[in-house]
Amino acid sequence: MHIDIDGKLYEIPAAMEAAMMGQLFQMIVDGMYPQIPTMVRQGLKVYTRKELLKMEQALDKAGYDGKSIRPPAGEDPTLHYLRIQFYNGLKGIHDAILLIDTAEGSNTITAFALSLPEQNQGQIGGPLLTGGNIGEREDVGDEGTGQASGEAVPDP
Repeated sequence: MHIDIDGKLYEIPAAMEAAMMGQLFQMIVDGMYPQIPTMVRQGLKVYTRKELLKMEQALDKAGYDGKSIRPPAGEDPTLHYLRIQFYNGLKGIHDAILLIDTAEGSNTITAFALSLPEQNQGQIGGPLLTGGNIGEREDVGDEGTGQASGEAVPDP
């Protein structure tokens, strides 16, 4: 991962990148998972155990040790499954560039964007917005991906 601050590119070492992703995952888990009602968490455990079993069987079929995908003894299978999916989803993060522009002579950030070259063929990502009219993707089946206008999440 890289950070571009006012046109100067900084590289984040792999160990620091991994630590940051671990902290991000832990913040998500600590902040959101406990708020899920117990009954829902129990249902999620049934679902994630089935998904982990599918993954284990696929690994076995491919000639790998499928048991390696199992959660450690006593660990919540839902959290284990979420961790696998989280890190799998971030596999291209090492190519990401966080772009930050600041106002000259102040400590104010004037622009903030995330570029994921692997996902957008090397194009710079758009600004991260917290409100306003933002287009949302619409699943249109075999016709491809469309754009649909929708209301954005309101500012906090």
